[in-house]
Amino acid sequence: MESLRNLPVVGNVLRAQVDPIYRPILNSLLPAGAQSRQSNDEFHEERHCFGKIGCFETTIDFYDPIIRPINLPPDTRDAINTHYTLYTRTQTNGVPLTRRTLARITDTSYNPTNPTKFIVHGFLDDQNSTWIKEMVRGLLYHGDYNVFTVDWSGGSRVIYHQAVTNIRVVALEVAALINSLKFKLGQDPAKVHVIGHSLGSHMAGHIGERVKGLGRITGLDPAEPFFQHMPASVRLDPSDASFVDVIHTDTDSIITLAWQFAGYGLEQPIGHVDFYPNGGRVQPGCSSLSRIALTALRDGTGIIEGLDAAEKEAVACNHIRASKLFTASLLGSCSFMAFPCESYDEFEKAKCFSCNTELGCSPLGIHADSWQPKGRENVKMFLSTSAGPDFC
Repeated sequence: MESLRNLPVVGNVLRAQVDPIYRPILNSLLPAGAQSRQSNDEFHEERHCFGKIGCFETTIDFYDPIIRPINLPPDTRDAINTHYTLYTRTQTNGVPLTRRTLARITDTSYNPTNPTKFIVHGFLDDQNSTWIKEMVRGLLYHGDYNVFTVDWSGGSRVIYHQAVTNIRVVALEVAALINSLKFKLGQDPAKVHVIGHSLGSHMAGHIGERVKGLGRITGLDPAEPFFQHMPASVRLDPSDASFVDVIHTDTDSIITLAWQFAGYGLEQPIGHVDFYPNGGRVQPGCSSLSRIALTALRDGTGIIEGLDAAEKEAVACNHIRASKLFTASLLGSCSFMAFPCESYDEFEKAKCFSCNTELGCSPLGIHADSWQPKGRENVKMFLSTSAGPDFC
């Protein structure tokens, strides 16, 4: 673990108040040619098409001179190489699927009458991560689900700015798959639940834009850089599914004087209900080792690839805690009941320990959909957890 203390930490410029100071740092992190593409404040809308799966537009909503100054062109479908693994209770080892073999899904144990879950990873990650394997096992323990893991590591192991654009290509892929399951096999989209971590949370939002009647999206510590305080069309928001719940666990601003405490997740409430365990900033059991600023990484084959699983988890301990809490909720050892409150400070003063309010209380995790939004959005809920292993 000593190697982690020597990891380079570079300030993320996305929320800098003094743009002239930070813009040179940003430019130094871009690939060759990117500076010239967007070195001034002019913005040009673009449309990108990918055959049968459709197109997306990069409109002015996706540009802000400070929060989101860069919009790179997306990588190709082949470069991103979106692929899947399907798990069911009768095929617990998983069945690999690609866009060219999806027709073979009828040869698997996929059951269109069962609820279907999609798990989507984030930046620099892949479907073989420990947290995804644990969540798959937890879901199959909890219910008779079809569980798809989505691997887009070909598009996530690039510079952060590129991965941000690539999520929209993957969203087209996954939305096309869900719509195909609907029209060809009878899958009810109301029974589809997309669970996304970090960048995968915002990808889930783009999926929801293209799947009419999508049942639920769970955002697990949605990524902050390029998304916080941007328009709803850019990020996950309540309109993307019938129910959107979000778990925030790493919300210290990525711009901070104490770099080692900078967080990766956004603090802004963006769901029907937003959970802030332990205030949503620092989680019990997570150390204060220096982290790697997301935009400081040029690719996914350098520093990150040199870390073992335990070291990767230590670097992103707070950020990954959202997924661990969701998985813990599947095992049923804790209720994870959360209480509506204006702030964590008020919660710590014991001013919000009542469920007899108009908002009521809600359990964090798989059973969050028992809470009925009734037209409400961005309801903030707070709770306390332990350091693990079950987080009760």
